[in-house]
This record gives sequence, C-alpha cells and structure tokens, in this order.
Amino acid sequence: MLACFYHVWADGAWQAPLAEHLAALDEYGLGDALDVKCAGIVGGPANCQAAIEALGPEWQITATAGTGYEQVTLAKLHAYAELDGKVLYAHTKGAYRQVPSNVLWRRRMTGYAVGYWERCVAALDDGYDCAGPHWITPDRFEVPAPF
Repeated sequence: MLACFYHVWADGAWQAPLAEHLAALDEYGLGDALDVKCAGIVGGPANCQAAIEALGPEWQITATAGTGYEQVTLAKLHAYAELDGKVLYAHTKGAYRQVPSNVLWRRRMTGYAVGYWERCVAALDDGYDCAGPHWITPDRFEVPAPF
C-alpha cells in the first residue's frame, strides 16, 4: 500500500502550496499510484471547508481541528503507518511564513519526494526507514533531533 498524508494550515496562505502539491502528484504519476490519499486540516471552519473543496472528493479528510499544528495530521499518519504501507508526508510549507526560502524549501521537498517517488519507494523496499532530499542533524543545524 502506498499512501499520502497531506497537512493543510487553512488559516494561512495554503492555496499555492496545495495546488503545487496536487499538480506534482499528477505530473509525476504518483497520484495514480497512491492507494490512499488522506489530509488533515487545521483552521477555522470556513477555511477548512475551502481546503476540503480544493482537495477534491478523492481525498479522505482524516482530521480537522480549529487549532494545532502538524501533529493533528501526523497522529493519523502514525496510526496508519503502524498498520500498513509506505507513506509520503507533505504539508503547506510556507503557509504561515511566506518568504522565498520557504517556497524554495517546499519545492525542493516536493521535487525530490514526489518527482523521484519511485526511487523513494525503492529505498524503503531496500530497508531504509525514510527517504527525502535532506538529512538535518543537530551537529550542523540548530534542531533538537535529526530529521
């Protein structure tokens, strides 16, 4: 099983990040290869509804919340991942802070994780726990743990 869990912060500028992600899924063929498409959404009711409509009917909404962060979606992803399959996780990077570095970061993550999705799946089949464009560690960056 191959799944995508996508997190939307609906009270921010989510429209462009979501549109880019959906376009990339189509462009690289991953959208058709996915067995499961799930989204979690945080924000006010009207904004959440707008995001649900933008995702479309093929997306299952696994969680919504008026407040919170990515953990709203990640909790559902974690429960799913313990049961079955491989999961792509992505989010509306830059929806909160719209600066060029966030846009570039988001596009790079999408380019590697979606654009090279078959390589990522092959790495997971070869025993790796994760696949992506960056390995960020506390010894080189100000982060609490590697990711």
